[in-house]
Amino acid sequence: MLSVLLGISHVSTENLFDLASEVLGPSRTERCLELSRLARLSRRWAATAAVAEFIAGTRLLGQAWWERPHLEMVIGKNLGGQRRMVGWEDRGTPDAYLARPQPPEPGGRGPTILESVGYWIQDDAADHLWGRPVDYVDLNDPAAEDRILLPADAKPGNRFVASFDPGSRVWVDVVQWDQPDPRAEERGHRRGLVGSKLAEHDICDVSDAGWAWGVAIEVGPVHLPGEKAGGANDPFAEQLDPGVASQLWEWVTSHEVDASKIGNPWRTKTDLWSARFRLGLPWHRDGNWHVFDQASRAAVDGDLTALQDAIAKLR
Repeated sequence: MLSVLLGISHVSTENLFDLASEVLGPSRTERCLELSRLARLSRRWAATAAVAEFIAGTRLLGQAWWERPHLEMVIGKNLGGQRRMVGWEDRGTPDAYLARPQPPEPGGRGPTILESVGYWIQDDAADHLWGRPVDYVDLNDPAAEDRILLPADAKPGNRFVASFDPGSRVWVDVVQWDQPDPRAEERGHRRGLVGSKLAEHDICDVSDAGWAWGVAIEVGPVHLPGEKAGGANDPFAEQLDPGVASQLWEWVTSHEVDASKIGNPWRTKTDLWSARFRLGLPWHRDGNWHVFDQASRAAVDGDLTALQDAIAKLR
């Protein structure tokens, strides 16, 4: 899939950043690499996935995209408590946002600069392909009817597009219902018998490029160009706190019967992070494994507060 979406046949960060240099230019690529080094180690896959999105998006939208102001959809809630679009915010140009300082905060939450600009290019790619959305819908809500704020000129037979995730769009058909719905009309989702119904949805290739890269690269420690696994500049080679490492290793040995997945007692972040992937996805197991996964991430990221909290919940 990556060979089709990006033209990369062998998954490596060296190949990704070499391609980025060709498509984005050396200066932007160097900034992307700098920001990738500032990302939490457990989120390096997301930082580099954003670079994959930049490559795919720039090929579609052109270099001029980086110099145009980006309008970001602002999400709020309607009278029924549903999330919806409440307006658009000018966030400045992608180049300017990429140049903003971002302190290395291992325990930081929310999107990083790279992830935010990745969302922007996904959305602008979707707008380029299908037009600007008229509203936002949460597809986790099973309701399909009367989900958008109807445009003033909406008539039965019209079709609009709404957003549900970055780069992701759902089509909305305007229909005429048999019975009025005062609650939907109060929220602006109906005008008399005129309402709407969700139809098919799609995700742009720019989003797929980031998703495919993340799946391919998140199979263990992610080393960036210039880092040699086990070398002096390998952040995953850093020693774990012996007490923490022992607690986590002993907990796993008491919950996992396959010793080959556990490996020898863990000493470094590489040992722990590699074992985490060998052990498999936590949601395939009982709820305690989610806590172990939280502890693993916190230990690798150096987030002591989250680590202590997670270890206290292990049982």
